[in-house]
Amino acid sequence: MLPAYTPWNGIGPDGFQRQVLRREPYVVVLGEQHPLSRRDQISLADLRGETFRFIARELAPTYYDAVLAALHSTGETFRLWESPTPGLRSLRLRDPEGGFTLLPEPVAARLADVRCLPLTDALPACEVHAVWRPSSAVARVFVATARTALSQHRQLPPDRGPGAVG
Repeated sequence: MLPAYTPWNGIGPDGFQRQVLRREPYVVVLGEQHPLSRRDQISLADLRGETFRFIARELAPTYYDAVLAALHSTGETFRLWESPTPGLRSLRLRDPEGGFTLLPEPVAARLADVRCLPLTDALPACEVHAVWRPSSAVARVFVATARTALSQHRQLPPDRGPGAVG
């Protein structure tokens, strides 16, 4: 059983069950020296002309597609730079040419030496899913318990699809 950022509930093409645990807002992540990093919040229009830095699609195609869809849902477009190596540190946000990335707020909050700014734009939220083998009764109980606990802190979507719990 593991958490994942994937855009569907139910049985995925890989045969694993997925269930939304919570939704997280995306935040803009900038290097501390970026000229816009001292703001309290930011819009994607403020970032026009900047490079969007992200992981390579082949590392996590479903997550990659979901983040880029969220980014472009506002109509803004950006130059794209894909990191040739895995890991958020490889995005080189501290480089002189700057750039930015979008990350779910809890992920971004764990990074050092960067600034995380809330967006003024309305982007779709990032859904955090539990992923498990459908045959695992223990995982189904865990997901139901996790959803109950998390529902006190975050808005959860209704359960839908095969094997839905909670």
